[in-house]
Amino acid sequence: MLAYYVQWHMIQRLQPLFAQDGKGKNRRWTFPHVLECLKGIRRERERVGEVSFQQVTAPDSDQQQILDLLKVRL
Repeated sequence: MLAYYVQWHMIQRLQPLFAQDGKGKNRRWTFPHVLECLKGIRRERERVGEVSFQQVTAPDSDQQQILDLLKVRL
């Protein structure tokens, strides 16, 4: 149930993205495509010898647009 609740809220916040998109098979943005796009963002703890650090990938323009609509900061 929690997953459906989170999905519903995400779709509500992503409405501007979906509204400016095409119709039918000309659509670029779907909820599964949004999730696939966000999979490219990584936050990992790296360790090299005695030094450890956290590495976060920089989101591309599409990912940043999605994150802004979801009000998520990295």
